[in-house]
Amino acid sequence: MPRYDAYIVRIWRSIGMEGQQWTGRVEHIHDKDYQQFSSIDELFGYLRTRVGPEAEISLPIAPHMLEQHAASQQDTGEPNSKANQMEKATTAQ
Repeated sequence: MPRYDAYIVRIWRSIGMEGQQWTGRVEHIHDKDYQQFSSIDELFGYLRTRVGPEAEISLPIAPHMLEQHAASQQDTGEPNSKANQMEKATTAQ
């Protein structure tokens, strides 16, 4: 029988002294365990602790979504933004 886990991921942007910052929270549906995160690496780190380090996590992202994201990054001129880090993480998989 396949095993599955269900999560809610919330991501929001706040403006502070350092400019815009993305923050998020991932919550396991069944046991309500949650983790705050401020980077995609932290999000995936939490998920890996839940599913095990040997699990492969892949994101089903449509090619047109990556193209839209790349275009938005060119507009912002922020090569090291959180969104750019997310694109690198998803394209590396």
